[in-house]
Order: sequence, then C-alpha cells, then structure tokens
Amino acid sequence: MILNSFGGLIQPGDYDVVVAQGWCQLKAGVRFATLIIRGVVIAGACNGGRIIMQSGVLSCDGDLTVDSIEGQGNLDIHGSLRCGRITLTGEMTVTSRIQSGSSVVVFGMLEAESLCTPGDVRMIGHCSIGSIDACHLVVKPIRSAMFERFDMKKYLTPSRFDLIEAQVAQVHWIRCRKIVADDVELTGHSDIRELVYAERFRRDVSSSVELTRFIGDPAYRNQRKVA
Repeated sequence: MILNSFGGLIQPGDYDVVVAQGWCQLKAGVRFATLIIRGVVIAGACNGGRIIMQSGVLSCDGDLTVDSIEGQGNLDIHGSLRCGRITLTGEMTVTSRIQSGSSVVVFGMLEAESLCTPGDVRMIGHCSIGSIDACHLVVKPIRSAMFERFDMKKYLTPSRFDLIEAQVAQVHWIRCRKIVADDVELTGHSDIRELVYAERFRRDVSSSVELTRFIGDPAYRNQRKVA
C-alpha cells in the first residue's frame, strides 16, 4: 500500500511507502517499508524500514527502530534509536542511546546519551555525546558566519564527550574526559583530560592532554575490541 498524506492522522496498518507532507501523526500500529518526510511527523514508539528526510521534521515520543535514516532534516527522539545506517544533513537529538549496525554520518548537530556502532562515525558540525564506541571516529566543526548571525550558539562551541573508545580517533576542537584508542590524532584546540593509546598519538601545538598513557601490548587491544 502507498499512502500520500497531506496532513492529519495516519491510521494503523502495513504500508509499502508513506509520503508525509504537512503535519502528520503516526498512530500506534503503523508499520512502513519506506517513510518519506516532507513536513512534520509526530509519532510514539515506532518501528519501520527506511526513513528518507526531505527537509522534514520527525518527533518521536518513544524508541525508534528502523533500517536506515537518510536525507536532510531534523529528528527529535525522546527515547533510544536503533538503526542500521545513518546519513543525515541536519540536526538529531536522542535523549537515550543510539545503536547503529553500520556507519553514522551527520553533517550538522548530533546529541545523544551514547552512541555504539561496529562501523565508522563521521561528524561534521557539533556533537554532544556522553560515550561513543566506534571503529573509526572523525569529528570536525563547521565554520560559518551565519551561526553567530542567526544565534546558533552550539555551533560556536567545541564538541563534547565524556568517553571515546575507537580503533582510530581523528578529532578537531573537542572537549573529552577520556579517550581510549589505538591511533589518536588531536587538532584544533582539543582538550583531553586522559588519553590511553596503543599504537600512535599525534597532536598539534594548540591541543592539550593532561594525562597520557601508552599501552602497546597486543593483548590489551584484543581485550578492548572483544569488550
């Protein structure tokens, strides 16, 4: 079934494609293979396949479990997010945990209690995450005069983490309590309280680390990856 909604309630059922335009609310029991969001979608706890954001907004009052999220738009999830793959330009706020089965790429802003994935994470913009566990982590800011002009203050501050665990961490302009990784590169006035690395550590002159520990034992690396 294909549903093209220009607003109102979307009734429970199984849909191949839902195109949500205007203001739409997904009632409990809606299941979709593809959800295309061009307006504002309100939902409770939600399960589905592919979400395509086309300059839309998704507000979820509960846990969201989907195969993938892609496109341009904003997501506000009051719960946890389980998703196979995320490729988003926009802003995403998750009050609980993000569990991804593949890569996470966000151009914009990402806020969550934690993020865990066996794949790579690439964050261009601003993020605030308690703990992150990934294979290859890249964090870079976006520079634009419009952030100050339009009072987008979060983009004018460094990204913040409590704990980063990764095989490779390449981070620019962040604040973090602890990084545990095999290969670490710090640039752009990054400030780290504690760093534990197993292979390589590089930083520019503007970045600082209070405590650095080198653990080159392969047994340590294997133990961390299994954990």
